[in-house]
Amino acid sequence: MESHDESITSNADNSSGATEVKNVVADIEMTEGWRTLLIDFLGANKLPDDGTEAEKLSHQAKTYCMIDNDLYKKAPNGVLCKCVSSEDGKALLLDIHEEICRPHAGGRTLVGKAFRQGFFRPTTLKDACDLVQRLDILGPFPRGQGGYKFLFVAIDKFTKWIKAEPTRETKADHAIKFMKGIFLSIWVPHRILTDNGSQFTSGAFQDYCIEFGVKICFASVSHPQSNGQVERANCIVLQRIKTRVYDMLMAYDTQWVEEHLSVLWAVYTTLTTSNIETPFFLMYGSEAMLPLELRYRSIQVQKYSDEEPEKRRAHDVNLLEEHRERVAV
Repeated sequence: MESHDESITSNADNSSGATEVKNVVADIEMTEGWRTLLIDFLGANKLPDDGTEAEKLSHQAKTYCMIDNDLYKKAPNGVLCKCVSSEDGKALLLDIHEEICRPHAGGRTLVGKAFRQGFFRPTTLKDACDLVQRLDILGPFPRGQGGYKFLFVAIDKFTKWIKAEPTRETKADHAIKFMKGIFLSIWVPHRILTDNGSQFTSGAFQDYCIEFGVKICFASVSHPQSNGQVERANCIVLQRIKTRVYDMLMAYDTQWVEEHLSVLWAVYTTLTTSNIETPFFLMYGSEAMLPLELRYRSIQVQKYSDEEPEKRRAHDVNLLEEHRERVAV
């Protein structure tokens, strides 16, 4: 980002050949030096010479603090967000959007995710919107690597946790294998709601569910909207897979089978609009520690202690039921 902190102009009419210096104090939030001004004030009580800017800086500083020579923004929810440079801020958004954790979501979603992971920059929303406009490209969703061409998709009604698994066929035994993965690794639900596909109406599938005490409910043919949650989950997963396997109009369509796991991870760690929590939090009782938090050393990473996680985890588990009850209302 170009800085406009000081503008120097030559006065050609000055007989002494002196140079007229005009100081231009730009908006603190829009210059690269905004962190330096705040650090100087918080660390050494140093204010700009301009009275108006000094008053503005002292007012802004109320929402910032210094920890170990690093500047932090005090978020309204109590989270301390590490203030990053323009270069690090854009790289951070790119990590969220494009690399391991990328959801390929909208600008505000990217910003919210950056803030929740403990990072702040005044122009984050503008940077995110620019990034999204450049990189979000949708395309067709062809047969995947290994002959896979279908995805079994299930979603938990309350936590919004999505389970998706690629499959070559959609016969009853494949559906049973998918449900077995859910029952043995995640949860055994009280009931499941499916469409009227033959793989779900088959005797083998129903017998398997009955064995685990799971009731099967079928969406009415005349009212398929009753299975709307999983349909929306399908849209989320498929759209993000399509975006994930395209790069500057060059398709890597055989990679969608591998990439769907990264897409699911992005969904797990993104706030849902219905309950304002991440599926990961509602499933496990705490937020996920993402790779970019380690890379950019968020406050949680810097203050990590081997003695604290076990105690904090016990509190998280105790509070988990309360959070689930709240979002279920």
